[in-house]
Amino acid sequence: MVIALAAIPRPVREIATLIINPATGKQIDEELLALVFADEIKQAQAKYDLLCSETIVARMKAGSDAMVALWPGTSSVGTGLGGQ
Repeated sequence: MVIALAAIPRPVREIATLIINPATGKQIDEELLALVFADEIKQAQAKYDLLCSETIVARMKAGSDAMVALWPGTSSVGTGLGGQ
């Protein structure tokens, strides 16, 4: 969850409010979030970008017209050629 929210990106204070410390039953604070989830926060955008890229490639291989149209050099969309 931290990776997904950090990749969007959401403010650290907002992410912290969504995580409950099981020992206390209360939300964690920003300092604890930064300490415990430091790796996840640093890696969030890269992991999210990789997931998006893999999804786009898979959809292109499956023949998704929408994905092919978005990929540079694969269609005439936006070239003024009118699909010719």
